[in-house]
Amino acid sequence: MDNDRPPAIPLIRFEPQLIRQWQHLWRNELVELRSNGTVLGRGHIDITAEDASTIWIYRESGAGRIMIHEQDGIDIWRVDPDGAN
Repeated sequence: MDNDRPPAIPLIRFEPQLIRQWQHLWRNELVELRSNGTVLGRGHIDITAEDASTIWIYRESGAGRIMIHEQDGIDIWRVDPDGAN
């Protein structure tokens, strides 16, 4: 009987989060690249420079790898890999 099963645990989703300090990004973490509120693309973190001023990201859909410097004017947003962000 279905009433005997415990209720399903809802999946926790989170809203995209702007990451201002890149040393807090993890390898393989899914991120969005944004500039002036426009989403430029998504990808996974490859490498963060030791001083966290530069990151390398593998872009989704085979778009290649990109290097971003903190002064390039691109914001990095942590996104939920299972959500529809």
